[in-house]
Amino acid sequence: MADDEDKKEVDESDTRPEFFWNYLNKTMRLKLDKWTKLITTNEYKDLIKEFLNNPFKPRLIFSVNSSGQLYPTFNFPVKIYAKVAYFIRILTPLELTEDNMLQSLMIGDLLPNALANLSVLCDDVFFPLLNNTVNQEGWTRVIVNDMKTESQEMRNGIAQMKGLVINRTIFPLPICIDEVMKEAPHIAAMEHASVNHMMKHSIEFMVVKWLDSVENLVGVKPTDKLFSTERYPLPEAIFAYWESRQENLENLAHQLGDIRIKTIGFVLEKIQSVFEHSYRRIVELVLESLAEARDITKCLAALKKKIDKFEMNTMDDNRPDIRPLMLTVGLVWGHSRYFHTLDNMTLFFNLFHNSLIECVIRTIEPDSMFQGDVEEAYKKIIMNIQHLEYYKTIYRECRNSLKKFKIGTTFNSQDWTWQAAKIFQRLDGFMDRLHELKEMFNTGRDFMKLDKIVIGGLKGRQISAALEKIVEDYKNYYREWTNIQYNPLDPEAENSLFEIDRLNFKQKTDMLERMIATQFEKALEDSHDLLLGGQILLRPIIRAHIDSFMHIIVDDFEKEILYVKEDFNILKQMYTEKGVLDIPTDDCFPKTSGTIALLNKLRHRITAIYRDADMYDYPLFENERGKNILDLYNLMLQEVNSFIKNILAKWVVECWASIQESMAISLLKSDENDNISVNFSENLKTALKDIKVLRLLECELTPNLIKFFSLEEDLWQARIKLERIAEWCNDINERAHETERALIAVEMAMINEQIKPLIETITWDAYSQKFIVKIFKLVKYLHDRLVAAQENLLVIKESIRAWGKVPLFQRKDLNPQLMLHTDPRDVILMERAEKAAVTQRLIDLLMYVNLKLFFDIPRRYTLPSGEGGEEEDDGDDIWPPVLSLSAISKVVKSKKKNEKHKSEKQEDREEEERSGSEEETITPFHRFELLKGITEEERNLFREYEKYVDTIIAQCLLDSVITSVTYLRLEVENRYENNAPIFEIFMELQEPIVVYFLNLDPNSKTGFVFFAETLLDDVYETMNLLYRVAQDPPEITEEDALRFMGKQVAFNKRYNG
Repeated sequence: MADDEDKKEVDESDTRPEFFWNYLNKTMRLKLDKWTKLITTNEYKDLIKEFLNNPFKPRLIFSVNSSGQLYPTFNFPVKIYAKVAYFIRILTPLELTEDNMLQSLMIGDLLPNALANLSVLCDDVFFPLLNNTVNQEGWTRVIVNDMKTESQEMRNGIAQMKGLVINRTIFPLPICIDEVMKEAPHIAAMEHASVNHMMKHSIEFMVVKWLDSVENLVGVKPTDKLFSTERYPLPEAIFAYWESRQENLENLAHQLGDIRIKTIGFVLEKIQSVFEHSYRRIVELVLESLAEARDITKCLAALKKKIDKFEMNTMDDNRPDIRPLMLTVGLVWGHSRYFHTLDNMTLFFNLFHNSLIECVIRTIEPDSMFQGDVEEAYKKIIMNIQHLEYYKTIYRECRNSLKKFKIGTTFNSQDWTWQAAKIFQRLDGFMDRLHELKEMFNTGRDFMKLDKIVIGGLKGRQISAALEKIVEDYKNYYREWTNIQYNPLDPEAENSLFEIDRLNFKQKTDMLERMIATQFEKALEDSHDLLLGGQILLRPIIRAHIDSFMHIIVDDFEKEILYVKEDFNILKQMYTEKGVLDIPTDDCFPKTSGTIALLNKLRHRITAIYRDADMYDYPLFENERGKNILDLYNLMLQEVNSFIKNILAKWVVECWASIQESMAISLLKSDENDNISVNFSENLKTALKDIKVLRLLECELTPNLIKFFSLEEDLWQARIKLERIAEWCNDINERAHETERALIAVEMAMINEQIKPLIETITWDAYSQKFIVKIFKLVKYLHDRLVAAQENLLVIKESIRAWGKVPLFQRKDLNPQLMLHTDPRDVILMERAEKAAVTQRLIDLLMYVNLKLFFDIPRRYTLPSGEGGEEEDDGDDIWPPVLSLSAISKVVKSKKKNEKHKSEKQEDREEEERSGSEEETITPFHRFELLKGITEEERNLFREYEKYVDTIIAQCLLDSVITSVTYLRLEVENRYENNAPIFEIFMELQEPIVVYFLNLDPNSKTGFVFFAETLLDDVYETMNLLYRVAQDPPEITEEDALRFMGKQVAFNKRYNG
């Protein structure tokens, strides 16, 4: 235990490992954690201790593995991946202490580059060892010189090999460089004896070697360099070439600045060596080439960015960048002192064209070109051809305008005088391949269109089936292209069978085209139509076959032109003899516009055929006969157009004169019966229709007619309102009773006064829409009130008829076999009285409403416009509509049916309650009170109207009595053929007499005769169920209200008679 502690203390006090770390830190530039990790690893720590404590261990090697970990070992690694540090005992055995480690160890580094290690080994070991005079004792002079020569050759070879590996040119130094450096001060002092023959020879020999290396470097042409490694290099290669060349020349310039090489040049100059010129030539070549490389690299930097972007994108994305890129090329040519040469420019364009080709191939994707849709592949091919053609156009523009790229420069540049084939040879070959593929895919497009062609005619189904079979065969042939093993876009691809496959494919498609041409021939002979054939008709084989049959379409066109000409001549003759009135036009059109429409139809018959023929991709009219038929077609069109213009010219003059005459008449006219009508002449209606149709037919019209037609909407609105005014005025005069007419006489007179200017003075060319609207409102308002009042009377009549048309006494339960139902009679009479009471309330309500309608209450009490009342509305809206009771009932029912919201339902219920309360409270007294607000004359007129209403009500009551009495008489006479009695009399034997119930005594009050009379009295009594309207209320007269029973006398006379 004590020994372990002592050992631990010794380890901690041993600082010899720190010696290794101090060196490793400086030479390998490692972080402290690398060493800490190594020294804390027991395995590695034991190796270091063993080397330090064992005097027989010759060496200790430190290296870094692939994971970046520092580790020690006793042997050199087989393959060095990173820098290696070694510590080797000068001799063994040898104890290492803290004081003697630096003197006892040989310390050094090994680089991962074997050539660098070899160079150091030769310079620091072999050459000093072999050329040391101490080691050359006993050697002859020849051997010594030969050893120096071989050592220099070896040194030169190593330098050359190092330069090839790192792509740099390295100037090897002569073996006597140390001697040269030592003798240089004496040489500067003009002591030529200091330069021996061997030194001079060595220096001159080395300068010659340098010159050869520089000339080899400078003499390398970019074309030879780039095309030696790649068959089709890209622009990136030329950028890399000049960048590498600049770096190499910069390195040479840096080497020429080395004091040792400068000293060699100085020595050659001082000793007046003939090779001093070679040294100067080296400097000149390096500096000139460096200036060239710097200039070209600087100018190509801007172009490199655009080329890099160009090579990353597809051709579709690159198209907008072609012009800027070519302008940049032009600027590089114009502003670079060295790059403008023909060799440099042609080399760049060849490389750029390689990039273009690669970009197009990347865009088209040849691997999937035959896998997808033919149309899509065709679009890709055609788009890329267009991109390349666009590039050539931009190239020619730049070539033709080179002067603009020289603005601001003082040196001359070589123009682009090279032959096009020198730079476009491969690109043109590639474009030829694209055109071949374009033709292939275009053939596929044409064949695929056959799927959409449907042939008509009797043989259409058979021909369509044959075309489908042809399309299927083509698809099978096309599918063979998916099995190719080469790039079809590359015309110079190895093992390419494209031409053979293309010719075989073309041979098969030519055979299919002949089959298509045969089917088209059949279709043309059968249906005279091949419009759906499209561009497939232009394929050489098909066109050559159907050329002799396409005249069929031209012949049909010629026949139609002749038919149209015949019909046109007939119409023209009819027009010349009788004018447009006798031309058989469409009934929907006026004669003039109908004639022009008919001529347009004739023109359409030939223009439609020509448009269809013009849609043919096949040139139908390019031969001599086709041109003659086109001349005939154009002549026919000219005749039709000229005839239309003549008709229009004549019609324009006549129509405008007719319009001026018709616009000068009044708006309304009145006949002998005072019925008014709209005075809008038929000439104006016809003119408006003609202009409308002619505008639709796109005929040219004069500004006057167009201005007149712009009034169509205003004239239409005026006519509609005037027709309604005339209709309502005539209807008021026809339907109003004389009592009603007396009530509205004043209002009607005012309206007639307003209408009078429309009949006498106001014309169609000087009317006021606002004035017509004003009259329209007045007439409509009066007419609505009159109609509402008359509908209210109909409601009264319907209410009476609802119970009056039902007999008072009928068979029980309406059974034709039962007796007349007369008991309990009070109940029957009460039911009839209740129904009559409802009618009475309705009469009071509607008469109150009619009073308001006839005297326009309460609107008549409002102030007129301009006197504090409401301003009159200038719009076309009429006043709130006037509704009769029946109309109000319908509106209320409709509202109840459609309303959904609770609040609206509540409002309806409240409105209904208000209406109900109004019906319940309206009495004749209310009507009497309302009459107080009008004049005495108006009250007398309304009393006459009330009498007229009384006659209507009396007539309805009489009809109800007649209905009941007639029913009894028809039942008694068995007119209904019920074959059953309606009355019964019981006969009973009460000894010694026979008793009848009811008795048969005509004077007995309990007899049957009296019973029948009471039934008739009850029927007559229904006349008393209603009160007369034409009387003051009992509250005013303090007497009972009069009923209609006074009419009974007249009824009895009429009925008994």
